[in-house]
Amino acid sequence: MDKYFDIKKRFEEKEDKENAAQMAKYMRNQFVFYGLPTPKRKAVYKDFLKEEKNRGRSTGRSWTDVMKMSTGSFNIWPVII
Repeated sequence: MDKYFDIKKRFEEKEDKENAAQMAKYMRNQFVFYGLPTPKRKAVYKDFLKEEKNRGRSTGRSWTDVMKMSTGSFNIWPVII
């Protein structure tokens, strides 16, 4: 859940309330928006994913390590916190 709150905080920091209101209006106020156009939203994700990748390296585990642990029909998945 910490990752969820981290990415949520990042979006809130970049929030554009004026643009968010326009986006919500366009979608008939059925959804809540941060008002971030795609390039800015992707930049936030990119930074977040890069940091997550670096955190995986610091713990010694990465997604490739996890995938290598998969053997046949028996999968060994470590708990990544």
